[in-house]
Amino acid sequence: QSLTDMTPAQLLLVLRAARDLKHLDEMVELHAAGCVELIARMDSLTLAQSANCLMMCMHSPRFRAQAQGLARRVVQRWHQTKDLSGLRVVEVVDALDCLASWNMKPPELLGRLDDFLVERKLELQYAGNVSLWTTAVQAFAKLDLQDAKWPKVALEWARDRNFLERSSFFQQAALVSALGRLRLYDRGAFEHLAEVMLSDFTLFRDVVDLGPVLWAYATVDFYPENLFDAAYDLLLDWMDREVIDLSRRGLQAAFVQVAWAFVLAGYHRRHESFAAVLDYALFTDP
Repeated sequence: QSLTDMTPAQLLLVLRAARDLKHLDEMVELHAAGCVELIARMDSLTLAQSANCLMMCMHSPRFRAQAQGLARRVVQRWHQTKDLSGLRVVEVVDALDCLASWNMKPPELLGRLDDFLVERKLELQYAGNVSLWTTAVQAFAKLDLQDAKWPKVALEWARDRNFLERSSFFQQAALVSALGRLRLYDRGAFEHLAEVMLSDFTLFRDVVDLGPVLWAYATVDFYPENLFDAAYDLLLDWMDREVIDLSRRGLQAAFVQVAWAFVLAGYHRRHESFAAVLDYALFTDP
Protein backbone atom coordinates (compact mmCIF):
# COMPACT_ATOMS: atom_id res chain seq x y z
CA GLN A 1 0.00 0.00 0.00
CA SER A 2 1.30 3.45 -0.93
CA LEU A 3 1.92 5.95 1.86
CA THR A 4 -0.37 8.43 0.14
CA ASP A 5 -3.24 5.95 0.41
CA MET A 6 -2.80 5.39 4.14
CA THR A 7 -4.82 6.99 6.91
CA PRO A 8 -2.94 9.15 9.45
CA ALA A 9 -3.19 6.34 12.00
CA GLN A 10 -1.61 3.91 9.54
CA LEU A 11 1.13 6.40 8.69
CA LEU A 12 2.00 6.80 12.35
CA LEU A 13 2.25 3.03 12.74
CA VAL A 14 4.61 2.91 9.76
CA LEU A 15 6.67 5.75 11.24
CA ARG A 16 6.89 3.93 14.56
CA ALA A 17 8.07 0.72 12.93
CA ALA A 18 10.64 2.65 10.86
CA ARG A 19 11.89 4.44 13.99
CA ASP A 20 12.28 1.18 15.90
CA LEU A 21 14.16 -0.42 12.97
CA LYS A 22 16.30 2.60 12.10
CA HIS A 23 19.43 0.45 12.06
CA LEU A 24 18.23 -0.72 8.63
CA ASP A 25 18.90 1.68 5.74
CA GLU A 26 15.57 0.93 4.07
CA MET A 27 13.75 1.83 7.29
CA VAL A 28 15.57 5.18 7.42
CA GLU A 29 14.29 5.89 3.92
CA LEU A 30 10.78 4.82 4.91
CA HIS A 31 10.92 7.07 7.98
CA ALA A 32 11.88 10.05 5.82
CA ALA A 33 9.07 9.34 3.36
CA GLY A 34 6.58 9.00 6.20
CA CYS A 35 7.69 12.33 7.66
CA VAL A 36 7.15 14.03 4.30
CA GLU A 37 3.62 12.64 4.05
CA LEU A 38 2.72 13.67 7.59
CA ILE A 39 4.11 17.17 7.03
CA ALA A 40 1.78 17.52 4.07
CA ARG A 41 -1.21 16.37 6.14
CA MET A 42 -0.42 18.23 9.37
CA ASP A 43 -3.45 20.53 9.25
CA SER A 44 -5.81 17.55 9.10
CA LEU A 45 -4.25 15.63 12.01
CA THR A 46 -5.80 15.57 15.45
CA LEU A 47 -3.89 17.15 18.31
CA ALA A 48 -3.03 13.69 19.65
CA GLN A 49 -1.77 12.58 16.23
CA SER A 50 0.45 15.63 15.94
CA ALA A 51 1.87 14.83 19.39
CA ASN A 52 2.48 11.28 18.21
CA CYS A 53 4.55 12.71 15.35
CA LEU A 54 6.96 14.24 17.85
CA MET A 55 7.32 10.91 19.63
CA MET A 56 8.36 9.33 16.33
CA CYS A 57 10.89 11.93 15.19
CA MET A 58 13.20 12.29 18.17
CA HIS A 59 16.68 13.16 16.97
CA SER A 60 18.87 10.32 15.81
CA PRO A 61 22.07 10.53 13.75
CA ARG A 62 20.42 7.93 11.53
CA PHE A 63 17.45 10.12 10.64
CA ARG A 64 17.40 12.51 7.71
CA ALA A 65 16.39 16.15 7.62
CA GLN A 66 12.74 15.21 7.10
CA ALA A 67 12.50 14.12 10.76
CA GLN A 68 13.48 17.58 11.96
CA GLY A 69 11.16 19.04 9.36
CA LEU A 70 8.25 17.11 10.85
CA ALA A 71 9.13 18.36 14.33
CA ARG A 72 9.22 21.94 13.04
CA ARG A 73 5.85 21.49 11.34
CA VAL A 74 4.27 20.28 14.58
CA VAL A 75 5.72 23.31 16.37
CA GLN A 76 4.09 25.57 13.76
CA ARG A 77 0.78 23.77 14.18
CA TRP A 78 0.85 24.03 17.97
CA HIS A 79 1.91 27.67 17.82
CA GLN A 80 -1.26 28.35 15.81
CA THR A 81 -3.44 26.29 18.16
CA LYS A 82 -4.89 28.43 20.94
CA ASP A 83 -5.97 25.57 23.18
CA LEU A 84 -3.51 22.75 23.91
CA SER A 85 -5.40 21.49 26.96
CA GLY A 86 -6.47 18.39 25.04
CA LEU A 87 -2.92 17.04 25.24
CA ARG A 88 -1.98 14.46 27.85
CA VAL A 89 0.92 15.11 30.21
CA VAL A 90 2.92 12.26 28.67
CA GLU A 91 2.50 13.87 25.24
CA VAL A 92 3.76 17.21 26.53
CA VAL A 93 6.80 15.59 28.17
CA ASP A 94 7.54 13.64 24.99
CA ALA A 95 7.20 16.86 23.00
CA LEU A 96 9.69 18.66 25.24
CA ASP A 97 12.05 15.71 24.99
CA CYS A 98 11.84 15.79 21.19
CA LEU A 99 12.39 19.55 20.95
CA ALA A 100 15.37 19.28 23.28
CA SER A 101 16.85 16.50 21.15
CA TRP A 102 16.86 18.89 18.17
CA ASN A 103 17.79 21.93 20.32
CA MET A 104 14.65 23.67 19.09
CA LYS A 105 13.70 26.63 21.29
CA PRO A 106 10.40 28.22 20.23
CA PRO A 107 10.03 30.52 23.27
CA GLU A 108 6.27 31.08 23.22
CA LEU A 109 5.43 27.40 22.79
CA LEU A 110 7.94 26.25 25.40
CA GLY A 111 6.42 28.70 27.86
CA ARG A 112 2.96 27.28 27.20
CA LEU A 113 4.16 23.70 27.64
CA ASP A 114 5.94 24.71 30.85
CA ASP A 115 2.72 26.25 32.20
CA PHE A 116 0.81 23.14 31.13
CA LEU A 117 3.01 20.90 33.29
CA VAL A 118 2.72 23.18 36.31
CA GLU A 119 -1.07 23.31 35.98
CA ARG A 120 -1.27 19.51 35.67
CA LYS A 121 1.38 18.69 38.26
CA LEU A 122 -0.89 16.35 40.20
CA GLU A 123 -1.18 14.14 37.11
CA LEU A 124 2.60 14.04 36.87
CA GLN A 125 3.05 13.40 40.56
CA TYR A 126 0.82 10.33 40.49
CA ALA A 127 1.49 9.16 36.95
CA GLY A 128 2.15 5.47 36.43
CA ASN A 129 5.22 6.44 34.43
CA VAL A 130 7.48 7.64 37.24
CA SER A 131 10.10 9.00 34.84
CA LEU A 132 7.93 11.78 33.37
CA TRP A 133 8.71 14.46 35.95
CA THR A 134 12.46 13.93 35.72
CA THR A 135 12.43 13.66 31.91
CA ALA A 136 10.77 17.09 31.72
CA VAL A 137 13.49 18.61 33.93
CA GLN A 138 16.18 17.07 31.70
CA ALA A 139 14.55 18.56 28.61
CA PHE A 140 14.54 22.07 30.10
CA ALA A 141 18.17 21.60 31.14
CA LYS A 142 19.21 20.52 27.64
CA LEU A 143 17.48 23.63 26.29
CA ASP A 144 19.22 25.75 28.98
CA LEU A 145 15.90 27.31 30.04
CA GLN A 146 16.87 28.51 33.49
CA ASP A 147 13.66 30.54 33.87
CA ALA A 148 11.40 27.50 33.36
CA LYS A 149 8.88 26.89 36.13
CA TRP A 150 8.65 23.11 36.02
CA PRO A 151 12.20 22.39 37.30
CA LYS A 152 11.41 24.44 40.40
CA VAL A 153 8.38 22.26 41.09
CA ALA A 154 10.56 19.18 40.62
CA LEU A 155 13.10 20.60 43.05
CA GLU A 156 10.36 20.83 45.68
CA TRP A 157 9.39 17.21 45.07
CA ALA A 158 13.02 16.14 45.43
CA ARG A 159 12.87 17.22 49.08
CA ASP A 160 10.66 14.17 49.67
CA ARG A 161 12.95 11.15 49.94
CA ASN A 162 10.06 8.68 49.69
CA PHE A 163 8.96 10.28 46.45
CA LEU A 164 12.52 10.23 45.10
CA GLU A 165 12.82 6.53 45.80
CA ARG A 166 10.07 5.83 43.26
CA SER A 167 12.53 6.82 40.54
CA SER A 168 15.30 4.56 39.32
CA PHE A 169 18.95 5.15 40.15
CA PHE A 170 19.66 6.48 36.68
CA GLN A 171 16.65 8.80 36.78
CA GLN A 172 17.92 10.17 40.09
CA ALA A 173 21.39 10.72 38.63
CA ALA A 174 19.93 12.42 35.55
CA LEU A 175 17.76 14.64 37.75
CA VAL A 176 20.65 15.94 39.87
CA SER A 177 22.69 16.54 36.71
CA ALA A 178 19.84 18.53 35.16
CA LEU A 179 19.27 20.58 38.32
CA GLY A 180 22.97 21.42 38.45
CA ARG A 181 22.93 22.48 34.81
CA LEU A 182 19.96 24.76 35.56
CA ARG A 183 21.78 26.18 38.64
CA LEU A 184 18.87 25.14 40.86
CA TYR A 185 19.79 24.20 44.41
CA ASP A 186 18.06 23.19 47.60
CA ARG A 187 20.19 21.60 50.31
CA GLY A 188 17.49 19.18 51.41
CA ALA A 189 16.82 18.00 47.86
CA PHE A 190 20.51 17.50 47.05
CA GLU A 191 21.08 15.70 50.37
CA HIS A 192 18.22 13.30 49.66
CA LEU A 193 19.45 12.71 46.12
CA ALA A 194 22.89 11.85 47.47
CA GLU A 195 21.39 9.46 50.03
CA VAL A 196 19.20 7.56 47.55
CA MET A 197 21.99 7.28 44.99
CA LEU A 198 24.42 5.92 47.58
CA SER A 199 22.28 2.82 48.08
CA ASP A 200 22.92 1.79 44.45
CA PHE A 201 26.26 3.47 43.88
CA THR A 202 27.88 0.48 42.19
CA LEU A 203 25.45 0.98 39.29
CA PHE A 204 27.74 3.75 38.03
CA ARG A 205 29.39 2.00 35.10
CA ASP A 206 32.17 4.47 34.30
CA VAL A 207 33.24 8.10 34.60
CA VAL A 208 30.83 9.16 31.85
CA ASP A 209 27.99 8.29 34.23
CA LEU A 210 29.72 9.64 37.33
CA GLY A 211 31.06 12.93 35.93
CA PRO A 212 27.80 14.87 35.44
CA VAL A 213 26.60 13.96 38.94
CA LEU A 214 29.75 15.15 40.72
CA TRP A 215 29.89 18.22 38.50
CA ALA A 216 26.30 19.10 39.43
CA TYR A 217 27.21 19.06 43.13
CA ALA A 218 30.35 21.09 42.44
CA THR A 219 28.30 23.59 40.43
CA VAL A 220 26.08 24.33 43.41
CA ASP A 221 29.09 24.25 45.78
CA PHE A 222 27.77 21.36 47.88
CA TYR A 223 29.94 18.33 48.59
CA PRO A 224 28.19 15.63 50.65
CA GLU A 225 31.02 13.64 52.20
CA ASN A 226 29.47 10.18 51.88
CA LEU A 227 28.71 10.67 48.19
CA PHE A 228 32.12 12.08 47.30
CA ASP A 229 34.02 9.50 49.36
CA ALA A 230 32.12 6.67 47.68
CA ALA A 231 32.80 8.21 44.28
CA TYR A 232 36.49 8.61 45.08
CA ASP A 233 36.82 4.99 46.20
CA LEU A 234 35.01 3.85 43.06
CA LEU A 235 37.28 5.93 40.86
CA LEU A 236 40.44 4.52 42.47
CA ASP A 237 39.07 1.01 42.03
CA TRP A 238 38.51 1.63 38.30
CA MET A 239 42.03 2.99 38.01
CA ASP A 240 43.55 0.04 39.90
CA ARG A 241 41.74 -2.42 37.65
CA GLU A 242 42.73 -0.38 34.56
CA VAL A 243 39.19 -0.40 33.18
CA ILE A 244 39.17 3.31 32.21
CA ASP A 245 39.69 3.57 28.47
CA LEU A 246 40.51 7.22 27.78
CA SER A 247 40.51 6.53 24.06
CA ARG A 248 36.71 6.26 24.20
CA ARG A 249 34.95 9.30 22.83
CA GLY A 250 33.96 11.68 25.60
CA LEU A 251 35.54 9.66 28.39
CA GLN A 252 38.61 11.81 28.92
CA ALA A 253 36.46 14.95 29.16
CA ALA A 254 34.29 13.19 31.74
CA PHE A 255 37.40 12.16 33.69
CA VAL A 256 38.62 15.77 33.78
CA GLN A 257 35.12 16.75 34.96
CA VAL A 258 35.35 14.23 37.81
CA ALA A 259 38.87 15.30 38.76
CA TRP A 260 37.93 18.97 38.84
CA ALA A 261 34.91 18.24 41.06
CA PHE A 262 37.24 16.49 43.51
CA VAL A 263 39.63 19.47 43.41
CA LEU A 264 36.78 21.81 44.29
CA ALA A 265 35.86 19.45 47.14
CA GLY A 266 39.43 19.65 48.44
CA TYR A 267 40.52 16.06 47.79
CA HIS A 268 43.84 17.21 46.34
CA ARG A 269 44.76 18.48 49.82
CA ARG A 270 43.55 15.43 51.78
CA HIS A 271 44.61 12.42 49.69
CA GLU A 272 48.11 11.66 48.43
CA SER A 273 46.53 9.25 45.95
CA PHE A 274 44.98 12.23 44.16
CA ALA A 275 48.26 12.71 42.28
CA ALA A 276 47.42 9.54 40.35
CA VAL A 277 43.98 10.97 39.50
CA LEU A 278 45.59 14.10 38.09
CA ASP A 279 48.02 11.97 36.12
CA TYR A 280 45.11 10.19 34.47
CA ALA A 281 43.20 13.41 33.87
CA LEU A 282 46.00 15.57 32.50
CA PHE A 283 48.86 13.47 31.29
CA THR A 284 47.40 10.35 29.70
CA ASP A 285 47.46 10.55 25.92
CA PRO A 286 44.20 8.98 24.62
